[in-house]
Amino acid sequence: MDALSEKEFEAKHIGLNKDLKDCNIIMKNISKCKKVNTFILATIGKVRSVCSEGKRLPNENTKGKVRLDFFESTNMFDKVVCYKDKHKCLYTRKEEQGPIAVGCDQNKHPVHYGLEDKDPSLSR
Repeated sequence: MDALSEKEFEAKHIGLNKDLKDCNIIMKNISKCKKVNTFILATIGKVRSVCSEGKRLPNENTKGKVRLDFFESTNMFDKVVCYKDKHKCLYTRKEEQGPIAVGCDQNKHPVHYGLEDKDPSLSR
């Protein structure tokens, strides 16, 4: 698991002001053949509030010297999820709605999306 800076998190996971009609185009700009990537259709401020107002999840992860605390949103978020084809770096776009889980740094900034080992639906 890689801990990003909040700015990197925003570039990879905040989709509010991005053209998300074609996952193939947007994924070329952020990742080389990543299996799944989720874009949250909200401001970074709304996502940041999950770090202070969300439900704390019983999981801590230390990435190097960075300790992350994970939180699940108490409200629903609109999301665009880009799923990679099994054999090629081509993506299928799907709109979803649901809670999100984010890993937050000590400053209560989101730096990691998802929580794979607790609920896979929170990690897409």
